Amino acid sequence: MIKVLLVDDEPIFRMGLRSGIAWEEEGCEIVGEAKNGEEALLLIDEKKPDLVLLDLKMPKMDGIEVLRRMKGREGGPKFIVLSCFNEYEYVREAMKLGACDYLFKPLMEGKDIAAAVHEITKNMPHSDAADRNARISLLLEGLLTQPDPAGEKTQALLTLCPALENAPYFALAVKIPGSACDDRKKEALLTLCRSILIRCFDDGWPPLFTEREQTLYGLFPASAGEGTGSFPKRKLLLKKIREYVEHPVRIGCSQAMGDPSRLREALAQADAALSMHFFSCYSRSGEEFLEFCPRQTQSQDLSPLFERELNIISEAFGAGRLDEIREALMEICRAILSRKLFCEKDFRHMLAESIIGNMRLYQCRDLMEKLVMEEYNVISELYHQETMEDTCNYYLELLERIFDLMRQSLYGNSHADTIQNALAYMEAHFSEKISLSDIARRAGMSEKYFCRLFREQTGDTFVGSLTAIRIRAAEKLLAQTNLKTYEVAQQAGFGDYRHFCKTFKRLTGKTPTEVRTG
Repeated sequence: MIKVLLVDDEPIFRMGLRSGIAWEEEGCEIVGEAKNGEEALLLIDEKKPDLVLLDLKMPKMDGIEVLRRMKGREGGPKFIVLSCFNEYEYVREAMKLGACDYLFKPLMEGKDIAAAVHEITKNMPHSDAADRNARISLLLEGLLTQPDPAGEKTQALLTLCPALENAPYFALAVKIPGSACDDRKKEALLTLCRSILIRCFDDGWPPLFTEREQTLYGLFPASAGEGTGSFPKRKLLLKKIREYVEHPVRIGCSQAMGDPSRLREALAQADAALSMHFFSCYSRSGEEFLEFCPRQTQSQDLSPLFERELNIISEAFGAGRLDEIREALMEICRAILSRKLFCEKDFRHMLAESIIGNMRLYQCRDLMEKLVMEEYNVISELYHQETMEDTCNYYLELLERIFDLMRQSLYGNSHADTIQNALAYMEAHFSEKISLSDIARRAGMSEKYFCRLFREQTGDTFVGSLTAIRIRAAEKLLAQTNLKTYEVAQQAGFGDYRHFCKTFKRLTGKTPTEVRTG
């Protein structure tokens, strides 16, 4: 393994260097960090690094002085210097003193670091560490996805990491939520998480990692005093990741294991614990679930447990009373958390059965067929929500659509009529304070569902349509009255004069004065 030393006076930038690339895949190991040239020289003597990433401008002793003192020293490391745009003279001097390459900090990305490191280290004598890490990754992935009845994968892993044979360990799973960012950023954030996790384990055997379906899995040494009920090290990991990673991160942790034959079980527990985040949004304490709970794997039919609440939902379904359904659903959610019924499939099954059962009870089969024709995966989408809150919101929105269809079948009201009535109200009351919640309530819909229908029927948003109505009214007032411009803005429903003028120009292409004088 090629030993790497990071030298920069900015802690955040050093963290960026750590997480910028997967060092293990390059056959490298970061052996230390220094915040100035003096510390760098001490660590070079102590750690004997093969490669140093060296900032040029630092307090106490800069990078140029480090290079001067190392020039000509037998067996010294190779250097990649880091500079800013206004440091060309330093870069030139650094290259004369033996630096192998340089990177501009403002433009530096992970791929640039990887390319520079690879170019310098490709001819260095590598151990088989990179191959070993790749084999470990494949074995861990195999344990996650395939049975191991003969223990062949486990034995192969123990051969590569014999410390697992006699040391307690636990598994961890880390995932970036699907809605947090795009795939490229998720990959970068998982690399950062890997770097943070490695730093938390500077004693014992190094962590073992694999990635699968944008989830980072790892095996970690447990502290001597960590039993199944006490995990100070795990709490530290969660704290460190939250401290350095800006986006939401979900973490699942297995119980402590002492038997190497339970490696597959540990990974499965971490994966199951990760799924507990489905419920974490309703936690009153604000703490996220972290540790595996055996009840997660104990599936059961929730309908008998919540018979009273489901009966309330059924009666309210027949009358189209969404508020009563929402309150009963919240009671179910609170009870699930208090009883720790942490199997997300059970919760989704219960809600899906509630919809289908009530549609059958109230003889709404034709309405269900209409829904399926409009959106074939309307029910299955319930099973693809990421959190308990998302699932509840989708369930309520789906019921709202059903109730809307029921009203249309009984009274003949169409979506077009509903939206036209809303537009007529906006035309008549544009000078007043009109809110989306007021209009949606008048239409008998939630804000989200009303917005969806409004856009489908008009091709514009509620805010966009209301603004256009107000600007048209302002144009008439400017052309037909002698009101001052700020008075026109007020009568048209604009509370902010400057916002009115800016919006008027954007929508009409003219200023209020040009309309009046033209």
